[in-house]
Amino acid sequence: MVKTTNPLVSVVIPCFNSKDIVLPCLKSVLATRYPNIEIVVVDDQSIDGTYELLVDKYEKNKKVTLVRNDKNSGPSYTRNHGIMNSKGRYIAFIETDMRVDRTWLDPLVQRMEKDKSLGAVQSKVLDYIKKDYIQAVGVRYDPHTFWVMSIGAGQHKDTIKESQEVSIGAVGSLVRKSVLDEIGGFDEKLVHNIDDIDLGWRIWIAGWKIVTVPQSVTYHWTGKPSKVREKLTSSVKSEFYFHKTPRVFIKNYEAKNVVKYLPVLLAVYLIRDLKCVASGNINPIKGLAKAVFWSIINLADTLRERSRIQSLRKISDSEIIDKVGLKGNVFEVYYRYIKPTYLKVLKVFN
Repeated sequence: MVKTTNPLVSVVIPCFNSKDIVLPCLKSVLATRYPNIEIVVVDDQSIDGTYELLVDKYEKNKKVTLVRNDKNSGPSYTRNHGIMNSKGRYIAFIETDMRVDRTWLDPLVQRMEKDKSLGAVQSKVLDYIKKDYIQAVGVRYDPHTFWVMSIGAGQHKDTIKESQEVSIGAVGSLVRKSVLDEIGGFDEKLVHNIDDIDLGWRIWIAGWKIVTVPQSVTYHWTGKPSKVREKLTSSVKSEFYFHKTPRVFIKNYEAKNVVKYLPVLLAVYLIRDLKCVASGNINPIKGLAKAVFWSIINLADTLRERSRIQSLRKISDSEIIDKVGLKGNVFEVYYRYIKPTYLKVLKVFN
């Protein structure tokens, strides 16, 4: 068999009501110097003319495949739909509010081809507005709450040059298609906020490694961090998504660690939400109540997923936490990692 020097990479771009930003994103990805790519754009039933614009501009472009969901189904389903329509050995995930450096793919593919133990790799994601500063170079998570710390967030782009073991987000990452087939892609019941972190955790559970490749550079726009945080607590819907994390714990942790960590998560939820109520915001507690009801209704499905995921396990929770977890008890993790990183991000990007 002839070795493929440049294996096909499928770049999956989910979009929803992205008419104003999708074309610059596609233009950026099409300018990629890597010679063997296909771009799979999946529209989640946009109502602002996004899909019609894409058809008008790219229907005849041989590098671009346009797909549309039958109904609005959320980002997890949309990414999975893109994966189903992809032919590449590797799947890259890009969002419509991103741009890419012209050479972003080569270092990612080269690292994956060189090291067959890798299930995924992560680019260095810089801020689209303040391009000299890092948004994230992968993430590490708090095992008590699954809150994440974006590695390098708010630091100058030149401060992180070495590869390290991490978990991934859904922006600027490259994953083996065979690994996605093995672990089952994105969890469509999580819908938003934690579906990508859940995916990274399952890649580790199945015995695959994830590392950063800082030589690969992508750019992401998110807006002011204070506004992003305000948006989280401003609606019951976003709080509902946020409070779905117990499903991730039940699916992915070994039984002893479900017992160890789930009560801590629920206690943190309750304390946080009651503080919000005391300040006059009842959305978090309403989101929690809705998520508890949802979790009960979906418990049978969660347990089925747990059985499937645990059958794939090649590495213990303690080994994963040692590699990509934040060390310390829940208070130490928050005050040593989570809060300082957020304050740094506020200072740089707000």
